[in-house]
Amino acid sequence: MKKNILLFIICIVIAVCAYKTSIGVRELKKDIVSMDNQMLVEKEKSTVLDAEWAYLNRNERLEQLSQVYLDLQKVQPKQIVRVDSLSSGINFASLGLTYKVASLEEENKKPLEKS
Repeated sequence: MKKNILLFIICIVIAVCAYKTSIGVRELKKDIVSMDNQMLVEKEKSTVLDAEWAYLNRNERLEQLSQVYLDLQKVQPKQIVRVDSLSSGINFASLGLTYKVASLEEENKKPLEKS
C-alpha cells in the first residue's frame, strides 16, 4: 500500500515536471519566432541603409558637393614630394614610429615573401 502511494506521488511529480518543461519549451519557441522576426526586420533595415549609403556616396554627387562646400584645387606636381626630402624636424623614433623609403629597384630585387 505504501509502495503504491509512493509510486503515485512520484508519477505526479514527474507529470508536473514534464508539464513545466513543456510550458518552458513553448515560451522558448515563441521567443525564437519573435527573434527571427526581429532579425528579418533588422536585415531589411540594413538593406535599406546599404542602398541609401550607396546612393549618397555616388561619385557624381560627392563631386558636386565638394565643389559647392569645399574649396579644393587640383594637386600640382610640385606638391608631391618624397618623405625623406621633408625637413619638418619631426623625430619619428621618439613617437615610436618608423618609416622606410624604398626605391623601385630595391622592391624588384627582393623575392616575394609568403605570409
